[in-house]
Amino acid sequence: TLTAVAESEHTAGVLYVGTDDGLVRVSTDDGATWSDVTTAIPDAPTMMWVNQIHASRHVDGRVYVAANNYRNDDYDNYLWRS
Repeated sequence: TLTAVAESEHTAGVLYVGTDDGLVRVSTDDGATWSDVTTAIPDAPTMMWVNQIHASRHVDGRVYVAANNYRNDDYDNYLWRS
């Protein structure tokens, strides 16, 4: 299930999504195909819940991802910047 969606303000057709089972994916062709970039996120817990994804308004290609993992009794906060 998608839980977060963002669109690049710099590059047409670039979309980012996060899911309730911990995946982060990017599309560069308006959603026709998707690449899983979850493994590029350091120390991301398995099955995290991606709360928010924001594409930077200021830096092309920069993305912010916020997640939690409390459903697995992990109450730390998680925030990454590409």
